[in-house]
Amino acid sequence: MSTSVTRIGDIGEGAECADLSDAHRSYTATYVTGASTVYANNLAVTTITSVVDQTCGHTGQAVTGSATVFVENLAIHRIGDIGEGGAGDIYDTVTGSPDVYAG
Repeated sequence: MSTSVTRIGDIGEGAECADLSDAHRSYTATYVTGASTVYANNLAVTTITSVVDQTCGHTGQAVTGSATVFVENLAIHRIGDIGEGGAGDIYDTVTGSPDVYAG
């Protein structure tokens, strides 16, 4: 089954990030790095290890991706794949390309 690929600017959502005051709350993670040579809809696609900025003050990275589609030797990241935040929190990727998919 194919799923939309994610790109710089796409987001993930998490439920339990410790912010700078150590209060746990939900947050948004926005992808800020991606492939240097592969684009979808004029935006760099994300892969495992792509970095996110989190609204709770941490950075994180994509940790799961496709088992069969690779970009620059890294698994491509898609809607539904998981990322891990700087405080060990987990988020789900929720936005992606409207017309580029990977299995």
